[in-house]
Formats: sequence, structure tokens, C-alpha cells
Amino acid sequence: MKINFSSLYSKLLIAFVGHTLLIIVLVTFMTLYYVSNRMHANIDIFEEHAKRDLITVLINYYEQHGSFESLKSNDTFLRMKKNSFESASFEYAHPMETVIINSISDLGQNKEQVLLFISRRYINLSTLSSSSQQCISGPCNHNIQMVKEPIQSNGKTIGFLNLPKKLTLSFFKTWWLIYSLPMFTILILVSVSLSIIITAYILRPVKQLRVAAKKIKARDFDFEAPVKNNDELNCLLQNYNEVAHQLKVYEYGQKRWVSALSHELNSPLANIRADIQAMHDGVRKIDIKRLDVVLGDVDQLHKLINDLQIVVAPERWVNLKIQSSKCILESFDIALASCSSRLQQAKLVVTQHNQLTEEQTLNLDSNKLVQVFINLLNNCISYSHSSTNISVRFLQSNSTIVVEVEDTGPGVPVSDLPFIFDYLYRVENSRSRNTGGSGLGLAICKAIIESHQGQITATQGSKGGLKIMITLPFTTSTAA
Repeated sequence: MKINFSSLYSKLLIAFVGHTLLIIVLVTFMTLYYVSNRMHANIDIFEEHAKRDLITVLINYYEQHGSFESLKSNDTFLRMKKNSFESASFEYAHPMETVIINSISDLGQNKEQVLLFISRRYINLSTLSSSSQQCISGPCNHNIQMVKEPIQSNGKTIGFLNLPKKLTLSFFKTWWLIYSLPMFTILILVSVSLSIIITAYILRPVKQLRVAAKKIKARDFDFEAPVKNNDELNCLLQNYNEVAHQLKVYEYGQKRWVSALSHELNSPLANIRADIQAMHDGVRKIDIKRLDVVLGDVDQLHKLINDLQIVVAPERWVNLKIQSSKCILESFDIALASCSSRLQQAKLVVTQHNQLTEEQTLNLDSNKLVQVFINLLNNCISYSHSSTNISVRFLQSNSTIVVEVEDTGPGVPVSDLPFIFDYLYRVENSRSRNTGGSGLGLAICKAIIESHQGQITATQGSKGGLKIMITLPFTTSTAA
């Protein structure tokens, strides 16, 4: 299997394994240093105790027998050595040493085995010699370098106890290293295994995200990545799911917008083509009345294109100027006069509630604001019951002016409220252009209001209809 070291999996795995091994090595060598030093120190104490006991036994024997000559022909000296070294106590300097050294005894050689090795080394190699350094008992013919310990009685040297040199600190370090290798190997295998498992667990959301990205590339927005918990990577998956949902909504809106736009453009174009074809074939005469009909369809197309330009790029068509807040009332009066004939035909009455307390300055394009009010009034006329009221309120807060326009319905379903400001959106898709308009009126209102740094929202009205609320901020500039 080929390993890609540039992948995130390989990098995380190497990082985990490297850090784990580093910790294991550091802990191992720190333990090696501590245990080796403490074992060396405690073995020294053990040897001193055994040596003193053996020398005391030899002195007592000399005082009873007057010499060591009787030790040549029997194994009494051997029994003395065994009794002294095998019965010597091993004491720890600190209680924690008992816990540490006994806990590592399972590595293959426990403390008793080490002491047995030390005891047998002294029992098998130590010798007894006379005051003239003549070997009396013990293995006298080996070439091992010995340490002579004088045996004194009443201030007189009566002989020498020859002991092998003490084991060095490096011996204990080597011993610990050799017998810790199995556990060291086990720890490495466990750490590598855990690193692989942890890395795979951490990268599971990344793999899911990779699959999700491929789904988005294939425009499959229905795929939902599983979210297991609330960590950062799973939050990223949750964000992906939200983005995928938004893209799905956007794609649906885009298709619907193209379909609606095609319908809006097709209707006047079909009328124009039919009239021109009829005049071309001689079915209809070319006269002023017929040309006026064609010109009306062309004007309708021109208006639709202008409305689309405002919706797409309102900043190019909105000219903001610093004006008094009174211009909002003036703009509404102009819009009301423009819609008066349609209001009379529909038998609708507009009721105004002006609660503007003081004059403020705003950045406004009064002409575009008139268009907003005309669109809102036309929307109310199209979807209000006959012989009812349209309520318009002008409110003021510390930093904004709020305009509320509410009709009596029929209202808009809650599920449609988030979309009524979208391009070419109609609550009832089956409506014709004569009853439903082009579907751009509220979209134009939103584009113009947002270009004024304001907000426009829609909610269900208290009278069963639709309530549109416009919020415009005051400016900190001085009125012109």
C-alpha cells in the first residue's frame, strides 16, 4: 500500500506517533535514571550491612577458636557468607521507592532476583585470608580484582575479608534497559495503535466533508453530512449542511426566476409578434390604433427591463441627497395622488397616522421613495377586499423612522412571507399578469430601501392582511 505523506491523515498520524514516542522515551529514561541510581544506592547499603555482619561473625569465631585455621577444611566459612548475605535486609530510603521499584518488578526481573544475584556473587567469590594475606578459605585461584576489608580484634588485624568490587552504576542502568525492552516495545505498539485509532476518529468529519464537497460539485444539494457532536470539525459539517440548504433554495429560486422572467417577457413579445404578423399577412390593417397597441406592448417590455435593472443594481439608479424627514410625508402624498383613481375604483380608503414628533435629516432619493410607496399601494389595491381601509403609520424612534402599510387581505401564508421580496415571486403562481402584476414590485421596494441603508420586512397583519414595515435610519449630517 502506497502511503501519501502529504495527506492530512499521514501528518496527524506522524504527529501523534512522534509525540507519543517522545513521551515514552523521556519517561523511560527518566525512570531508568531514577531506578538505577536508587537501586545502586540501596544495594550499597545492603552490601555494607552484609559485610559488617560477616566481619562480626568472623571476629567472634576468631575469639572463640584463636585462629581461622579450622575454616580451611570445612564449609563453615561458606555457611557464614550465606547467612550474612542472604539474611541482610534491603531498605528503601523513601516509601515511594517501594511503589516504583515493586511496580516495575513485573518487567522480568524483580528486586529479590537482583538481590539473589548480588548475594550469590559475594558468596561465590569472596575469600578469607590471614593477616599475612595467605588465602585460608574460599575460591583462592580466581583472577577477579578484590577489595580487602581488614578484620580487627582488640585493635589488631587478625585477617582480611576479600570481596569482589562493587557493581557500578552502569550495570544497573544496563540491567534496567534490558529488562524494560519488552514493556518498552509493548508501549510503542500500543501508542501506534492508539494514534491510528485517534487519527481516524479525528479525521472522520474531514472525510465526510470531502464527500460532501464532491456532492456540491455534482450539484447534489440533498446530501446531508452526519453531525455526531459539537466539536469544531462537526460544526464545520453543520455549516456545510446549512450552506447546502441555502444553495438548494438558491437553485430553486434561480430556476423559478428564469421561468417567471421567461413568462413575463414572452407575453408582450407574443402579442407584438402576433400583431406584426397579422399586419404583415394583411389580416389587419396598419393603422394608428393597431400601432398604439404594439407600442404599448413595447413600453411594457421597456418598463419591465428598467425594473429589472433597479432590482439588480439599485445603486446605479438611486441618487441619495440629505433631506428633511418631512419629505417622506411629501413622497407618500405624491404616491397617494398617483394611485387615487385605482383606489376609488376599488373603493379603498387610505387612513394615515402620523406620529413623527420632530424633524430629522435623512439620506433619501425622494423620487425612488415615491416609487416605493406607489408599489406598496398598488400591492394593497391588488390584494385587498373592496370597500376596506389601508392603514399607513409613520412612527419615529431615537434613530429611525418607521413606515407601516397594512391592508385587510387576503393575507399571505406564513410559508410565503420569506419569499415575497424575491424577484418575480407570486404567492399564487397561477395568477395572470393582470391580477398578479409582474412580481417585481416588492423586489424593487426592497432594493431601493436597502440602498438607503434601511430595512423592509413583511408580517401577517392584525386585520387578516399583509403588513409591510419600512425602517430608515437618520443621518448624522446637518440638513441642507
